[in-house]
Amino acid sequence: TLTAPATGARPRTLRRGLRWTRPGDDPARPFSRPRRGPWTRADTTFSNEYYREMLENTWTPKKTHQGKPWTGPAQYEDPSGELMMLPSDLALIWDPKFRPYVEKYAKDEELFFKDFAKAFKKLLELGVKFD
Repeated sequence: TLTAPATGARPRTLRRGLRWTRPGDDPARPFSRPRRGPWTRADTTFSNEYYREMLENTWTPKKTHQGKPWTGPAQYEDPSGELMMLPSDLALIWDPKFRPYVEKYAKDEELFFKDFAKAFKKLLELGVKFD
């Protein structure tokens, strides 16, 4: 079981795939600092796997990469070392108000699709500009 970092920061989105920047990132290139690994084994497939992986794995802080000390930004890895999550991802299960959504979406892919469609429709209707 992981405990939330002392930051107390709550992610701004429940959805993966939206672009954002972190302090120190080049705004023209979100995630310009190195990170290693995909979030899921099917990262080009739209599904609820992100939520399932989050709950079904034990996530530990990444300490090494290819036998050398990890010097990149904070991230977590699954037991295989193949998948990764950022602290902002795991905050969804650390925060007691967000965790029920992760649990619901992990169990019910159709619910995730329905809620995602509603949120995406709202974005489009609010006139979000796509580059």
